[in-house]
Amino acid sequence: MTYGVTAAGFVDKPIETILAEIEAAQKTALGVGFDVSAQSPAGQLNGTITTQLRELWDVAQAVYSAIDPDKAEGAALTALASLTGTVKAPAHKSTVTATLNLNAGKTVAAGAIASVSGNPAARFVTVADATNPGGSPANVTVEMESESTGPIVADAGTLTVIETAQAGWNSVTNAADATLGSLVESDEDLRLRREVELRRAGAAAVDAIEADLSAVTGVTSVRVFRNVTDVTDGDGMPPHSVEALVIGGTDNAVAQAVWDNVAGGIEAYGTDSGTAVDRDSVSHTVAFTRPTETLLYIAVTVAVNTDPLVGPVYPTNGDTLIAEALAAWGQGNLRIGSDLIFAQLYGVIFSVDGVLDVTSLKADDVYPPTGTVNVVIAARALGTIDTANVEVT
Repeated sequence: MTYGVTAAGFVDKPIETILAEIEAAQKTALGVGFDVSAQSPAGQLNGTITTQLRELWDVAQAVYSAIDPDKAEGAALTALASLTGTVKAPAHKSTVTATLNLNAGKTVAAGAIASVSGNPAARFVTVADATNPGGSPANVTVEMESESTGPIVADAGTLTVIETAQAGWNSVTNAADATLGSLVESDEDLRLRREVELRRAGAAAVDAIEADLSAVTGVTSVRVFRNVTDVTDGDGMPPHSVEALVIGGTDNAVAQAVWDNVAGGIEAYGTDSGTAVDRDSVSHTVAFTRPTETLLYIAVTVAVNTDPLVGPVYPTNGDTLIAEALAAWGQGNLRIGSDLIFAQLYGVIFSVDGVLDVTSLKADDVYPPTGTVNVVIAARALGTIDTANVEVT
């Protein structure tokens, strides 16, 4: 049998074959009576050599696989994907809008730290100075990001512990859940995204714009509309224009991606804007849109297990875990214009240990929720699930 690179691909050589070939070569050179048994000196040496040769075959297999996007792993896959313009997504920090109560004239400098009540490891840092310029104590909002990357959870109203003690900083809280960060993109996700981006690049201008905008740091969701007619359409888009709806990323980074991808003579339309720079270093104001937010409300009643002999027991914080699971599912699955698929909520709820049954489930875009069907989201809106809007009984 032929081993190595063949017309059918790479054929690995088993360790048994390597050893048999060494023994056969020795007997040919030294005589058929040459002792190659495992207990003999030659047999011991052959075992050591065979192990080392086997490692070389493993290296050869890895090198060959490195040119196949379906088999490459780690750094090899990252390099291979970058050749076609797909860059592995780095880890991102979680972000949250915090409300600080400050005394008159007090400033809390960027870098101040607060943590989640009951979870001191979930620490968030102010990314800008927060100042109360007034003459009496007042609330001031400031953006904060987690100290570490990844999906660091801070449910609404839980970011309440001041870690950087400062006179005049009286309290801190968060009205809404933190936007979860992410770990470094896995090899599996990178493979899938590379395939999607390659298909988009050759499919249509809109798909190509969406692919490039999705690659902007911090962007979590994109949808692109276009008006190819000679008149303003029903959504107010001018003739021959493109509107990019984008969540995440800085305004200027998004604007630059739109500028780099929209063809000449096509207007970039939207309600927001950033600054892009052309190849001659000339600045241009480029429009795009930040989608509106549709708050979603969920009410769920569950039957739970309390007997460890039956199975996993519903934890004491099970209600919170269900709310967090639904919020995390929303952040990971709801995209611009995506409807809330009612049936999918059941799987999220049952993912919490100890849930035996969902006896009642309601979801709606109004409070209190009464719907038991899919919640329709407008094309230019984003449905969001916040733990504060999930009621579990």
